[in-house]
Amino acid sequence: MASFDTTLAVYGGDCASLIPLGCNGDSSGCSGFTSLIEDVIVSTGETISIRVGGWQEGDAGTGSLSVQFSPSLVDNLVATSNPGTGAIEVSWQATQDLSSTALLVDGVPYASTGAVSAGTIQQDLISGFLWPAPVEVCLLSSSTAGSSTPLCIDVDVLEVATEVVSGSMGPIVDGGLTVATAFVASTELAFDLRVELEIDHPRVSDLQVRLLSAEGEQVFLHSNGSGGGIDAIYWQPASPAAAPYDVGATMRPVGPGSLLDLCSSIPAGEWTLEIEDQVAGESGTLVAWSLVFFDVPPAYLPAPDLIAGDHQQMSQLGREGDEVGLMLQSVCCNHGDEPLDWHGNPSPLHPFMVFNLA
Repeated sequence: MASFDTTLAVYGGDCASLIPLGCNGDSSGCSGFTSLIEDVIVSTGETISIRVGGWQEGDAGTGSLSVQFSPSLVDNLVATSNPGTGAIEVSWQATQDLSSTALLVDGVPYASTGAVSAGTIQQDLISGFLWPAPVEVCLLSSSTAGSSTPLCIDVDVLEVATEVVSGSMGPIVDGGLTVATAFVASTELAFDLRVELEIDHPRVSDLQVRLLSAEGEQVFLHSNGSGGGIDAIYWQPASPAAAPYDVGATMRPVGPGSLLDLCSSIPAGEWTLEIEDQVAGESGTLVAWSLVFFDVPPAYLPAPDLIAGDHQQMSQLGREGDEVGLMLQSVCCNHGDEPLDWHGNPSPLHPFMVFNLA
């Protein structure tokens, strides 16, 4: 509780590369100024930072900060997928007696259990989803005391690679351009590409990293950012690139350009990785990088997150056989990270979208 309009944020990581874990701000003009963050998952020994600030410039006062911890209900959540199987093996252990659990795949309930005793190791096999794709697996558990925060883990479900090529390594030119090469042998058209990259550098905000195909098509893998070092896998259907960059996470290239643009021609030839150090004064090393090619495209790619409001004024426009034409009205908002082209009328005040209704 505070005597002024507040904002509250919780971060993980160190000061050079803070990772937002949760945030909240009471609305300006509230009768009671209380910011509340719930269900932030932390581990024993982990350092977290808590920021308390004013809602607007000049907002200040006094208050109290309360932090409460509760034990997790499950531990050791592991999810893995072997290339070519299209399946995910999941295991976890109950740390307390559970009344029920539920596995969610990309937010959709997949399987559930009844009561599970403390210490039990549970194993599940997940299949039947679209792949190749990055998949989020979440475990929601409940006990007599209540439900826990979902534990989630991201898994890349892949086909078997058709070719894996490692590139040249070495020191990064301080304040200049470093060029590394890799020779691709395949003369078969690739339909998907992943790039594994490891760079040792104290300040990745100095760096821009570009990949050029043998035909000269290019994509920006990394640009600026924050933190020290890069240990990442770049894949077009993954989530947008974000810190931390040095934990082996899979992420989408920052762009401009797309890795799929580099799959539009025969891959055979010399590929180039360019690392531009835009600020002199600190040295680094290109530790390793590789290209992983596939003959199957991703199951889906990132698209706008279209949020539709209440559907109103539905009308039937016509019917032919077992097909019927319907019209309905709804307010739509684009909350995604990709631009959205409205059809029919470009004005966002009167968007017209085409949907398949099931």
